[in-house]
Amino acid sequence: MSAKKVALCAAIAVGAVIVAIQSIVASNQREYNTIIADSPKYVTTKFEVSGRVQGVSFRKHTKAKADELRLMGWCRNTRRGTVEGEYEAIQLLASITPNRLAQGLPSVKEYGDRDLGVEEAVFREWLCNIGSPRSSIDACTFSKKFVSDTNVFDEFRIIK
Repeated sequence: MSAKKVALCAAIAVGAVIVAIQSIVASNQREYNTIIADSPKYVTTKFEVSGRVQGVSFRKHTKAKADELRLMGWCRNTRRGTVEGEYEAIQLLASITPNRLAQGLPSVKEYGDRDLGVEEAVFREWLCNIGSPRSSIDACTFSKKFVSDTNVFDEFRIIK
C-alpha cells in the first residue's frame, strides 16, 4: 500500500474516532453540564503548531473546530512560520470518577499532569494530526497556563 493510501486510511480512522467521541459528548451533554455547573474551573492552555500551517487556512479551520467544540481563545500566525494560540476548556471535576464515567458520562484522556475533557482531547487531536485540508503538521506543543474560577475568553478569535 502506498504512503498516501496509508495516510488516507489513518486520517479516515482518526476521523471515525472523533465522530464517535463527539457522539458520546452529544448524547451525554445534559448530564455532563449538570455536573460541571456545580463548580466549574477554566483551564487556559497555550499551543503551537509547526509544519505547513500558514497559507493553508489553518487558522480559519482551527476557529471552526474550536467553535464546534465550544472552546474559547485565539490563534495567530507567527514570524517563525507556526500557528500559536490559547484555548480555554472546562476542567474536569474531581467528582468525575471512573464509576461516574461507567454511568455514561464522557470519557477522559490522561495527558500529562491532568485529565482532559472530551472536547479538549478532540481539539488537541485535531491540532496535532488533522488540521486544515492543505496543512501538513510536523509538531504541536501544549503548555498549561493557568486555572481560574472564571472564564477569560468569550469566543475563539483569529488574530491577524
